[in-house]
Amino acid sequence: MRVAARGLVALLALLAAPRAASASQDDVQVPIGAPDALFGEVEGWLTETDGQADVGIYPVRGDEYHRWHGRVRGDMAIAQPTRDSLVRLGLSVQTVADDRNEISFRLVRLYYDAFTGYERRLGPGVGYAGYRHRCSHGADSAVGGRVLIRSGPELGYRFERPMGAWLLRAHGFAMGSVISQNDDLSALPRALFGGAGELRLRAGWASWVLGVGFGAAIVSRWEDWTVTIADAWRGLKFEPLPTAAAGVVMHGERADFRILAHYQRILDSGVGATSRPQGLVAVQLGFVY
Repeated sequence: MRVAARGLVALLALLAAPRAASASQDDVQVPIGAPDALFGEVEGWLTETDGQADVGIYPVRGDEYHRWHGRVRGDMAIAQPTRDSLVRLGLSVQTVADDRNEISFRLVRLYYDAFTGYERRLGPGVGYAGYRHRCSHGADSAVGGRVLIRSGPELGYRFERPMGAWLLRAHGFAMGSVISQNDDLSALPRALFGGAGELRLRAGWASWVLGVGFGAAIVSRWEDWTVTIADAWRGLKFEPLPTAAAGVVMHGERADFRILAHYQRILDSGVGATSRPQGLVAVQLGFVY
């Protein structure tokens, strides 16, 4: 218990530091946020914000380098020209650490995710089109690894619908890589398709949440560590990327606190010389505000 406590204290300190505006390694995200979270009542500039901060503990490890994570996400409506449309900018940063040093907390990887795009209300939900940049880097040369980059356009749709006491949310998307980088020349990511669904049951000041999702990544070979959309798609492989989450959200006046059991299969952690998709099980505690 002392080892876990020391690691958690170190992780919270890292999140509090200015440099901890640190992106997400999730390929398909659950839970699903409210589709219209950034839509305000009036038009204008810098109208709404939405954010998240969470810590995670990996009791079952996909590899020996996942023991803790800390993550911060922020989204902003840069402009809302009409009540039904907006321009969005978002950034998330995730730190991953293991317990293989004297304080049981060694930072090993950083993941960044930046997105800018246009969103519009369509029917019961919100459609969007934009450009996403995802990358991962090593930290402090603690563990050997590779720089990973996926950058390209993304199209998607989110919606929610009340069903009696339940609330249904869903999200579908497709992303293509204009440019990708990976030192493993057999696993350069070219496209990602995914979808997820979620049920929420409100019970007083809390909501019970159950979400599942599935993604399919397309990767190919190339003769260089950088590949562009104009380069040939050779040796294509499809990687399944399931995800699931279950837990409770406690609603507050200014923020919600949630506790989740979370599973995901990620395409590539960036650790080691070769790409290896892996399953990760975590317990996550965080705030959504």
